[in-house]
Amino acid sequence: MENMCMNMMMNMCMEEMMCKMKSMKMMMECMEDKSMMEGMDMNKMMSCMQECDEMMTTMMGMMSNMKKASM
Repeated sequence: MENMCMNMMMNMCMEEMMCKMKSMKMMMECMEDKSMMEGMDMNKMMSCMQECDEMMTTMMGMMSNMKKASM
């Protein structure tokens, strides 16, 4: 039962990560397009990237906790 719960959590997390990754990729493409770059708020960009970083860190922490819990 615990395992199933863990798998569900992992899947949900992965989906959210993929979503973040996609938006990051889109942002990167925006950055490459210099004409769009002018219209882009650098602060927003940075905070979005920071958010993504935090998300990744949280995920890593959760995963290691789950591994410990399932031992």
